[in-house]
Amino acid sequence: MCQALDRALADGIEEMVIIQTHFLQGMRHESLLNLTRAYRSRFVQFKVAEPFLSVRENIEAVAETLIHTGKGYD
Repeated sequence: MCQALDRALADGIEEMVIIQTHFLQGMRHESLLNLTRAYRSRFVQFKVAEPFLSVRENIEAVAETLIHTGKGYD
């Protein structure tokens, strides 16, 4: 991660958005936030997207999909 951020800075990138592949908040999400903390002030704009299932609506959508997909597998 640090190599990619260093390269982006060297290439003159001013805005950075990190979209992670983690579905839930937890140790890996916290590790990513800690790792990128030192880079935040070096970009004009810097954001790390929240994990997909950190929003209640997304959790409900996944639950509904699983319920409907699982019908018939009693």
